[in-house]
Amino acid sequence: MMGGGQAASVGKMIQTQIGSLQYPLAAANAVILLLVTLLLVMAILRVVDIRKEL
Repeated sequence: MMGGGQAASVGKMIQTQIGSLQYPLAAANAVILLLVTLLLVMAILRVVDIRKEL
C-alpha cells in the first residue's frame, strides 16, 4: 500500500480524456461527478441545519 503508487483522481481522468480527444466520455464522467457532488451536498444539508449553524 505504501509503495508510492499513483492514485488517479476523477478530475485528472477527465483531463486525460479531454487531452486524448475523448470528449463524449469526458463529458459523461463530468456529469456523473457533478451529480455525485450534488447528492453529497444535499445529504449534508439534510443532516446539518445551516440556519442554526450561522
